[in-house]
Amino acid sequence: MRTYATPDDVPVLAVLSELLRSGREGQVVYLSEKDEPVAAVVPVKVARMGLAALGRPGEGPW
Repeated sequence: MRTYATPDDVPVLAVLSELLRSGREGQVVYLSEKDEPVAAVVPVKVARMGLAALGRPGEGPW
């Protein structure tokens, strides 16, 4: 199931703990602007694997 949030819905700081919890639980949360997905909050493992697949290993603070 996809979950979408927009800046008009709730300020990001108000949902930060929920985004972090979702990431820890292995869930992906899509962020959209004007009904168009523009970013995703993903678990660190997913981010690492995605960057490696794009030929960009080692990017990020981890």
